Amino acid sequence: RSAERLRDLCCANRGTFIKVGQHLGALDYLLPEEYTSTLKILHSRAPQSSMEEIRQVIREDLGKEVCFSACLRK
Repeated sequence: RSAERLRDLCCANRGTFIKVGQHLGALDYLLPEEYTSTLKILHSRAPQSSMEEIRQVIREDLGKEVCFSACLRK
């Protein structure tokens, strides 16, 4: 149950929290199986953000518009 609560917390807070949850899910040599099996779900079924959501967060954080088109064409 605690592992599920941790997974839900990661999903609710998104971003870096999901990355931490993914990392914890890979530590099967260190953490109990309940945690690793529950958190491994974040590798394949993590919530996705739209490109517009990403742009908005960057715009709010940097205070200006950022063009991604050159990076996305690669």
